[in-house]
Amino acid sequence: MATYGYQSVGHTDDPLVPDPAAGFGGWYDRVVGVIRRSWKSLLIIAAVTIAAPTVVISILGSVSYTQPIGDEEWSVRPWVALLTFVAWIIAAYLGSLGAAAGVWAVTQEAAGRPVTLGDALRFGRGRALAVWGWQILSSILIALGVCLCLIGSVYFAIACSLVTPVVVYERAPGIPRSFKLTHARFGHTLSRLVPLALVVLVLSCCLGAPGGVTSSISGDTFRFVAEIGTGLWSAVVALPIFVLVLAGTVVTYADLRSRETPLSTEQLLREAV
Repeated sequence: MATYGYQSVGHTDDPLVPDPAAGFGGWYDRVVGVIRRSWKSLLIIAAVTIAAPTVVISILGSVSYTQPIGDEEWSVRPWVALLTFVAWIIAAYLGSLGAAAGVWAVTQEAAGRPVTLGDALRFGRGRALAVWGWQILSSILIALGVCLCLIGSVYFAIACSLVTPVVVYERAPGIPRSFKLTHARFGHTLSRLVPLALVVLVLSCCLGAPGGVTSSISGDTFRFVAEIGTGLWSAVVALPIFVLVLAGTVVTYADLRSRETPLSTEQLLREAV
């Protein structure tokens, strides 16, 4: 196995930790490197833990309504609606499992080690509950930020963005540690995560367009088919976004942490066990 280390400024070739002297280009090169090495593994993980649950929820959502007769309105089947809610909770947990598994896979492949779906999911299972809990708290903070103002929601989204790698590598309290890392160099963090968010936004709009067309044709007759079709397309759109977001957050985490103390992929590999 290749050994990578944090070297002097301007001379590091670590696959996950950017060169402190390279600026935005160093960060960008590491993100692209992660995508090139790990896109297949991440797509498979996302297909199992994110795309499949999305499809199930869309199907349950479509059958939770009873079709109207004449002038009657749509009504909800309570038990199916409850089942849909439970499925949503499970899907959120599986998404956390997938995120933890993805971080592990990225680290393994950065160190030149092979990755299998089974191994990734077994690791993810050990971190999933903690990641899930911290992500729920992060979502609550972001929602509170929305209630305050748009800037508040953006602030909390940035501050909580590193929860998953923090939990996976350090097993530390996700939100406090993410706040500490991002606030130590908040402008530096913004210069990485804001462009990443803009790319994700553009990608979501471009890929989501066919789903919007499908939704627009959903009348009484096509309601079920349209909702299922939209769910299927949403699952497909989630795959590349998962890859991009995971690559960006892992490299950003490694970048910020390396500015606290020397860091290498080899060290991250030892921590992700």
